[in-house]
Amino acid sequence: MASTSEPKETATVDFPHLVSVCVTAAHGAAGIIQDVYDRGSLGLVEKGNGVDAFTGRPMDDPQTEADRRAEAYIMSILKSQVPNLDPTTIIGEESEEGETEGSKLEAVGAVRDCRASRGSSVFSESVLRTWPDELKSVPASSLALWVDPLDGTSEFTRGNLGSVTTLIGISVNGRATAGVIVRLVDRETFVGVVGVGVFRTCPGGAMEALSRPARVKSDVEDGLDICTTRTKSAPVVVAAFENLGPKTRTLKHGGAGRKFLDVLTGVADAGDAQVELTVAHSLWVLGCVGGPRLGQAVVLVSLYQ
Repeated sequence: MASTSEPKETATVDFPHLVSVCVTAAHGAAGIIQDVYDRGSLGLVEKGNGVDAFTGRPMDDPQTEADRRAEAYIMSILKSQVPNLDPTTIIGEESEEGETEGSKLEAVGAVRDCRASRGSSVFSESVLRTWPDELKSVPASSLALWVDPLDGTSEFTRGNLGSVTTLIGISVNGRATAGVIVRLVDRETFVGVVGVGVFRTCPGGAMEALSRPARVKSDVEDGLDICTTRTKSAPVVVAAFENLGPKTRTLKHGGAGRKFLDVLTGVADAGDAQVELTVAHSLWVLGCVGGPRLGQAVVLVSLYQ
């Protein structure tokens, strides 16, 4: 259950509970995103703060009503269910864009939903028994949460829902420690915690350990499957793929979260998540997917100045 408030200088947070709340929040946000899409009125605006890494020209950086409403929902759940969290340490990608009437309504709905799930955990008792002692209760001051309510907004506006995910990442003392990814098309949820493991939802809503088949030499000799951006890749990335050999196959997708899921689930052997929009966007993407990435998969992350 949610912890009661403590003085800021001594406040602690039940970390397994925090991760469970993030799972609940991200899953609910995906439902909101689908609802906005089904209604057909996306409320599209252009933030316009992205710069192309290769040309230096402004890039499309769209935001929709789904982004705004999903973030309001996530923020409200986090603040009500984990009251010891310092609100200034919850960093949302859309936070500076202001509230709409729709996002205010989602905040009210979030409070209702989190009351219904109060005290529940997404992890089994057997998993909780193996939880590292240092991550059972952590100082609130050591936490930072990164919220990308709708990763793959450009794909969303094109109707390519297979590349849309909701991402929440948690860092402890500046290190990516846990992350949640929800895939929009089927609401499947993936959560990783360093030192605990990586899990996915199974029928009935429970979490099960995610196992990824090990690659053997004969498999590698048959060629690697690498997921990369749907748009133009940097020359250094193209050269790296070419050096992997002629049998290397590339899978092109939009959305960093989609690429990480391809690696996590064994669809791809590695991925190139090009974090090239802004420094702030780099932090959101790396913070959000860091937990599952560190817990399970090897991913090539390209950072461009």
